[in-house]
Amino acid sequence: GRCKTTGNLLHSFALHRSTLSILAGWAAALAWLSFMKFRAILTERGSHALCKAFLPTLEKFGKTCHLLLGPEEVFFVQLPSEADGANVAVRFAADVLFQPTNFKVQSRHYNLIAFAVDVGLLLKALRSAFSNDADTVDVKLAQKAVPILGTNEMDNKPFLCFVAKGPNLSLVQDLPVSKPCTPSEIDQLVAAKDVANLCPFYLDLASAGPRLAAVVERMKALSSTVQAALCKVA
Repeated sequence: GRCKTTGNLLHSFALHRSTLSILAGWAAALAWLSFMKFRAILTERGSHALCKAFLPTLEKFGKTCHLLLGPEEVFFVQLPSEADGANVAVRFAADVLFQPTNFKVQSRHYNLIAFAVDVGLLLKALRSAFSNDADTVDVKLAQKAVPILGTNEMDNKPFLCFVAKGPNLSLVQDLPVSKPCTPSEIDQLVAAKDVANLCPFYLDLASAGPRLAAVVERMKALSSTVQAALCKVA
């Protein structure tokens, strides 16, 4: 009987430690999230560039991308797992996308914030905001309580909230995003966006782009794959 009682106590102690460990993890995550702040006012120039060129291109590579926010730069990063093997990184100076006087990004990890977002939904949110002749479009990262399906409970979920304002307009859009990345995940994104570490040199294909596209189009009839070799002269 004594052995059985001791076993039950040890089991209860193990469960108690496990519960405490889980609660400690949740507390750490909540503390990390509570210190995280992002808010800004989008510029018309930056939104036009995203809607007309960059987001449609990213959407062709994959459904999702990571948004990496920093005090001076903003990156849209698609990891190989998100872009069918490609590593895609788009860089903007922060003052191109956001009005400098209203831009704030803050976290405990070098003031960097990152999260995954659906590219198509982000594109729709921006198009909706600016197609209604809004004077300003505010954006911020926020947590909102949402009901858990099948229960009466609520859960806090992260959202990227857009508020478009004008003389006769007040449009609010809440775009669901992933939970913010942990410091180690942010470090992985920082390494992924630094494409200089992935290759020793670059090629400027702007002048040869149309010719290259025409060659690839003609070769489609021969094979679904092609091998490319680069050297100093060709």
